[in-house]
Amino acid sequence: MLERYVRRYMHEMERRLHARDEGERVVRPFAWGLEHLGYGNESGLNPREVLRGFNRQALAGSEEFFRPPETGGQESGIFTLENREDYGWLRYPSGLATAHMSNNIVHGRYYRAGRDDRAVIVSPQWNANEESHVALCRGLNRCGISALRLSLPYHDWRRPAELTRADYMISANIGRTIESVRQAVMDLRRAVDWLRWRGVERIGVMGSSIGSCVSWLA
Repeated sequence: MLERYVRRYMHEMERRLHARDEGERVVRPFAWGLEHLGYGNESGLNPREVLRGFNRQALAGSEEFFRPPETGGQESGIFTLENREDYGWLRYPSGLATAHMSNNIVHGRYYRAGRDDRAVIVSPQWNANEESHVALCRGLNRCGISALRLSLPYHDWRRPAELTRADYMISANIGRTIESVRQAVMDLRRAVDWLRWRGVERIGVMGSSIGSCVSWLA
């Protein structure tokens, strides 16, 4: 009885959430998106086979695939931290450059706590707004844990002007979806470097939905 009630409640809630912003959704065409994976306009390519080969190589060399370029250390100056009222606004260039300039700068909110020797990097869900998971970060602060809330690719401050949703993060364009998830993992790993340079000794990751996948891959 209880199981049926909980199942019905969860399904109804999912339908409500799904329908809430239906008016903002845009149906986008399917695309292989090979140009997002470093392929040009070579004729005669079989896109399905190209993607299979690309994925095999990525899986076989996943450490290299998800490794961001070297930053040159703390002295490189690529990280900027602006102190706000109750958090620090962190910005740095993404480890993977895309065609959208706004998407190539990573934004994060750093909530310090306690001795600032342990921190959790928080990655929100797909289409999260800029306030999503901020309460979670403050909750971690109450436990004496610092928190860094990162913006995913194509979200909030990184979203191109032509979008109202983060349609380029996960979409019907396969190549761009692979590129954006790879970018998100690189961004998170660069955040780990920044925390280590600050002297943070213990670093954890957590997220919800696509944010949990990015955290796991990182």
